[in-house]
Amino acid sequence: MVGPGTGIAPFRAFLLHSNRVDTKFKLFFGCRREAEDFLFKEELNSLESSGRLSLLVTAFSREQRQKVYVQDKIASHSTELASVLVHDNARIYVAGAAGAMPKAVRRAFEKILAAHLGISNEEAKERIRNMVAKRRYQEECW
Repeated sequence: MVGPGTGIAPFRAFLLHSNRVDTKFKLFFGCRREAEDFLFKEELNSLESSGRLSLLVTAFSREQRQKVYVQDKIASHSTELASVLVHDNARIYVAGAAGAMPKAVRRAFEKILAAHLGISNEEAKERIRNMVAKRRYQEECW
């Protein structure tokens, strides 16, 4: 799950109300500043501590000289993500602003597939298109 900014809303609701205990949910959340914008910090940390959320990765874009976004954090977890995408048929859900973020996130996943499978960028794009067709990659962006 990739939900920067207000994109956290559907994932938060899902995590709080889902009865699924057999699934390892990973959440990439981003905002400008942790102290000002990470409104659900305690709640999400609690979900991770309880095991309901297997991985919480945050990106605070304005807290360092060079901006860091969710797609950068996705890239830094490429080995783990490639494994679950290829071997576990993981699903990717992206929610949030419809600007540059959805395209940048998709490119990050394409790069992961290309690098870890040793395939061309075009083949990686085709794999993502197939995931979209099979509803394994979904975007809800506004």
